[in-house]
Amino acid sequence: MICPICNKKTNAFKSHLESHGFSSIEMAYAQIFLEGKLPLCRCGKCNKTTKFVSWLKGFRPYLRGHNRSNYGNKQNALRRDNKNKRKIGGWSKGKTAKESLSLERASLNLRRTLQSKKTALRLQRIQNISLHQAKEKIELYAPNFRVIENLLDTPDLLHLTLECKICGNRQQKNILHALNNVCNTCDPMGAKSHIELYRMIRGLDPDAVISCDNIIPPDDIDIYMPSFMTALEYNGLYFHSELFKNRLYHAEKTRNCAHLGINLLHIFEDEWRDKRQACINHIAMITNKKATNDMSQLEVRPVSAQEKYQILEKNHLEGDTSTLYDLGLFMHDKIVAVVSLRKPRHRAYKNMIELCRFVSIADIKSSTLLSIFLDYIHDHVCKNTIYAVIDDRLGLCPIYESAGFIKENTLEPRFWWTDGHQRVSRHKLSHSDQHSLDNSLVKIWGCDASVLIKKALN
Repeated sequence: MICPICNKKTNAFKSHLESHGFSSIEMAYAQIFLEGKLPLCRCGKCNKTTKFVSWLKGFRPYLRGHNRSNYGNKQNALRRDNKNKRKIGGWSKGKTAKESLSLERASLNLRRTLQSKKTALRLQRIQNISLHQAKEKIELYAPNFRVIENLLDTPDLLHLTLECKICGNRQQKNILHALNNVCNTCDPMGAKSHIELYRMIRGLDPDAVISCDNIIPPDDIDIYMPSFMTALEYNGLYFHSELFKNRLYHAEKTRNCAHLGINLLHIFEDEWRDKRQACINHIAMITNKKATNDMSQLEVRPVSAQEKYQILEKNHLEGDTSTLYDLGLFMHDKIVAVVSLRKPRHRAYKNMIELCRFVSIADIKSSTLLSIFLDYIHDHVCKNTIYAVIDDRLGLCPIYESAGFIKENTLEPRFWWTDGHQRVSRHKLSHSDQHSLDNSLVKIWGCDASVLIKKALN
């Protein structure tokens, strides 16, 4: 190595520097290049000499760990000092969307923007659907119409000229509206099913009102039963899809009614068309206030999977599901109610058991029947806490709360895929399946979901 003082080559460099009067390489470097001053760490906090690297690189600017991000920035210094507290953020100032009104508005605007972009992309895919695919869908799901060959050219959705097989009237509809199978002349605006539902409700409450617009203005309620403080919404799959209603429309309507003490039940078009008996039974279960005089007549016994399947598919709006325990409530050997239990699907409730289905087919107060089930479960099945995730659109929360459940949490609205004729669960379609279909699927949103807890008996 060449000595920078005498320019002589030497192998024992350290001892050679001692002959020039320097005790170390660092002192020699400081004397020659730094005018005898050893550099200090630039953090400005420790006042310690940094490490010497080489003659070419000299001293390091910082000690290890004393860099600019940990010491030079006041915001990061405060974050380090308050590490056991909430971290101080930048623009959010450590607050969440629930704690700050401005953040909540920004979050809502961002979600609406992203949702509108997704909707625009789906509309673009629907626009590219072929005429052959549209004819196949209409022949399958809209038997009231006959497709005419000429096509109405429009810049948005695929519009078809259709002829009604009943009245012979010709009309132009886009592919989603056509799958609704409703003729503008025979059944204007699809009011026929709405009126059928209202006539059935009049049998339960003669004071029922149709199209009531003075409860939560400016929105209206399809059917209101003042005797039971219960309301019903008939949701058509076309006009209530994301093409016309945002993701929070049904949820906000339900919340506004709940603030007034009104229990709002949503029935989708395909449920009233394909599962009418389940809709009638569900409405009767919610509005039934009768109590049995002799509780000793009721007996809880296990039921087979086949019995449970038949009752749920016929009388429950969401149908059957895989379960672990199935119990039936019998009166004189006739089954009057069914409840189903399964292992928890939510990690936060792994030590509990989930009550996933409850249906009553008797003229008895539903909360009374549910209470009998709960007592039997805690005595014979499981002594752990029971929880249930209830879709608010079903209007079952008051029944569960009357039976002793307490609301713990609220989940965001879920959605289904629809082609204007039928709803399909999002869990039954993979991402590839959604694109492999004819691209005529859009989302239709439901309501919030409530997580209810029934603590174990001591």
